Amino acid sequence: MDNDFNTPAAISTIFDLIRDVNRDIHESNISKNSLTKLKAIIVEFGYVLGLDFSMEPENEENIEVELLDLLKYVRENLRQNKNWELSDQIRDRLNDLNITLEDKKA
Repeated sequence: MDNDFNTPAAISTIFDLIRDVNRDIHESNISKNSLTKLKAIIVEFGYVLGLDFSMEPENEENIEVELLDLLKYVRENLRQNKNWELSDQIRDRLNDLNITLEDKKA
């Protein structure tokens, strides 16, 4: 059993995959749905090897969603009060983070 599973190669492959995913995230070439599924696969595979790849609490994703919802709410209020400059700044900063908001007429 010393080399039956070739654990060093398996771990190396996991880290290569993580590197590639990080590159795709940086280049915006991966969807959030794909990323969520891939994370689950990596965590499960790590578990099989006795590794713990979970680096964040489960509710952290909810915080991100809630913060984004709050920003959208504030921005919508700014638009209703015709504060176009600050509204546009928020939209542009989110766009810098690869989060696209599209203004549509109600």
